[in-house]
Amino acid sequence: MPYNPDIKSSTLQEKQKALELFKNTFKNIPVIDCFNLLEASDFYDAIHPNRKGAQKITEQIILQLP
Repeated sequence: MPYNPDIKSSTLQEKQKALELFKNTFKNIPVIDCFNLLEASDFYDAIHPNRKGAQKITEQIILQLP
Protein backbone atom coordinates (compact mmCIF):
# COMPACT_ATOMS: atom_id res chain seq x y z
CA MET A 1 0.00 0.00 0.00
CA PRO A 2 1.07 3.55 -0.49
CA TYR A 3 2.62 5.26 2.48
CA ASN A 4 1.75 8.80 3.46
CA PRO A 5 5.02 10.76 3.45
CA ASP A 6 3.72 12.90 6.32
CA ILE A 7 4.04 9.88 8.62
CA LYS A 8 7.58 9.86 9.95
CA SER A 9 7.39 6.74 12.11
CA SER A 10 9.62 4.68 9.80
CA THR A 11 12.68 5.46 7.73
CA LEU A 12 12.82 4.72 4.02
CA GLN A 13 15.22 1.87 4.74
CA GLU A 14 12.81 0.35 7.28
CA LYS A 15 9.94 0.58 4.81
CA GLN A 16 12.01 -1.04 2.06
CA LYS A 17 13.13 -3.80 4.42
CA ALA A 18 9.50 -4.50 5.39
CA LEU A 19 8.49 -4.69 1.72
CA GLU A 20 11.35 -7.07 0.90
CA LEU A 21 10.45 -9.25 3.89
CA PHE A 22 6.83 -9.42 2.69
CA LYS A 23 7.91 -10.29 -0.87
CA ASN A 24 10.29 -12.99 0.38
CA THR A 25 7.69 -14.45 2.74
CA PHE A 26 4.85 -14.53 0.21
CA LYS A 27 6.67 -15.39 -3.01
CA ASN A 28 3.50 -16.71 -4.70
CA ILE A 29 1.67 -13.40 -4.30
CA PRO A 30 2.36 -10.77 -6.96
CA VAL A 31 3.32 -7.45 -5.40
CA ILE A 32 2.84 -4.04 -6.96
CA ASP A 33 5.06 -1.63 -5.10
CA CYS A 34 3.05 1.53 -4.38
CA PHE A 35 5.02 2.59 -1.29
CA ASN A 36 6.25 5.86 -2.77
CA LEU A 37 3.55 6.35 -5.38
CA LEU A 38 1.50 8.99 -3.58
CA GLU A 39 2.19 12.44 -2.20
CA ALA A 40 0.74 13.74 1.06
CA SER A 41 -1.97 15.59 -0.91
CA ASP A 42 -3.20 12.23 -2.27
CA PHE A 43 -4.50 11.15 1.14
CA TYR A 44 -7.88 11.83 2.75
CA ASP A 45 -6.36 11.34 6.19
CA ALA A 46 -3.14 9.80 7.51
CA ILE A 47 -3.67 6.41 5.83
CA HIS A 48 -6.59 6.52 3.38
CA PRO A 49 -6.06 7.72 -0.20
CA ASN A 50 -8.46 10.31 -1.55
CA ARG A 51 -9.99 10.18 -5.06
CA LYS A 52 -6.80 11.45 -6.72
CA GLY A 53 -4.69 8.95 -4.78
CA ALA A 54 -7.05 6.09 -5.61
CA GLN A 55 -6.79 7.01 -9.29
CA LYS A 56 -2.99 6.83 -9.14
CA ILE A 57 -3.18 3.40 -7.46
CA THR A 58 -5.66 2.15 -10.06
CA GLU A 59 -3.45 3.33 -12.91
CA GLN A 60 -0.43 1.59 -11.39
CA ILE A 61 -2.37 -1.67 -11.04
CA ILE A 62 -3.57 -1.49 -14.64
CA LEU A 63 0.02 -0.94 -15.85
CA GLN A 64 1.14 -4.07 -13.98
CA LEU A 65 -1.59 -6.40 -15.28
CA PRO A 66 -0.38 -9.03 -17.76
